[in-house]
Amino acid sequence: MDNAELLAGQDDEAKQPVRLLASFPSSMYGDMVVRYPYQEVSDYAYAYHEAARRLASTFSGRPEDDTILMPFLMLYRHAYELRLKHLAAYLAGVRRRYREPSTADLEPANVQQRLRFEHGHRLAPLLAEVQEHFAALSLPSDFPASVVETIDLLHEADGTGMRFRYAHQLPDTQEQTNFPALAAILDDQLETLAVVEDYVEELFKYVPDDYTY
Repeated sequence: MDNAELLAGQDDEAKQPVRLLASFPSSMYGDMVVRYPYQEVSDYAYAYHEAARRLASTFSGRPEDDTILMPFLMLYRHAYELRLKHLAAYLAGVRRRYREPSTADLEPANVQQRLRFEHGHRLAPLLAEVQEHFAALSLPSDFPASVVETIDLLHEADGTGMRFRYAHQLPDTQEQTNFPALAAILDDQLETLAVVEDYVEELFKYVPDDYTY
């Protein structure tokens, strides 16, 4: 099989519906959810954030609420990871567009190589890359310290992205946590992280250039 045949096969596979979802078709809004084919990383970050919020909203202070803690943490941690990856790519693009058009490390393929294969699921190096790009833009405001503090806590608790997902990965201790306070902090700081992109976009909105992505 040559490359053309291989690519054609991949294209055909990409056009096949997800059988798990297509097996339960719906034409009524009352029972329908939709998976859109062109969602970006930021859309997935928002979806995990929204799912975590909805799960947190079920908390009622009863013993059975203990069962939502690990799924809740996993959803929020993944939302932070995806938000950081999206923001890193965005800030690298702003640097390339307005500051350093010839820097090889800022080329999209090189950025994605670092995000996917060097940093992987680890929040600390993802945050470091975001902070590096943010600092290189020489902006009038500092990167939010409260976001850094929250991500540091998340990374300390789950540095690999596996500790909230599998049993026996966390320390052999027992913590009694104020869940509404925890949920509020994770929600507020993820919102703040998302606003960083809006802040940068607003600053560069009227800067003239002829750059084409």
